[in-house]
Amino acid sequence: MILLALVLLLAGIRMLISPSTTKTSIPMKSSKKIVSGIMIGLLIGLMGGLLGIGGGVFVVPLLIYVIKTPTKIAAASSTFIVCFSSLTGFLGYASQGEINWGFILPAAIAAFVGGQVGARLVSTGLKGKNIHVLFSIVLFILCIKLLYQSVFI
Repeated sequence: MILLALVLLLAGIRMLISPSTTKTSIPMKSSKKIVSGIMIGLLIGLMGGLLGIGGGVFVVPLLIYVIKTPTKIAAASSTFIVCFSSLTGFLGYASQGEINWGFILPAAIAAFVGGQVGARLVSTGLKGKNIHVLFSIVLFILCIKLLYQSVFI
């Protein structure tokens, strides 16, 4: 957990100090993008299955820095990817035990509403740099939470 916290910390710092991807850069070949996308998908799927997470925390930085995807497109792509990662992880865990539908259904509805609000905010008003800062804050909060859990719990 401490190693994961350090990865989150480094990813958050990288998001804050990196230049915007909207600057002109050498475009990546589509075959390389496809291979990179497959590798990212496998990595996120594995982490999702092992850790019980969707993987969005890792998808966005990987899309931005490995495939050179603009921030808004990376956020939208992450949401789509996490749906599949989360669903397969859920189905794996559901096949092994009892599901608490009283918790899952209200949480799923709240996540849907929150996702709609977040998508509208990003698509209408936030610039790429602001998304980088918000995402860095989320990464730092998760880092602190993991460090707290690994040290005090």
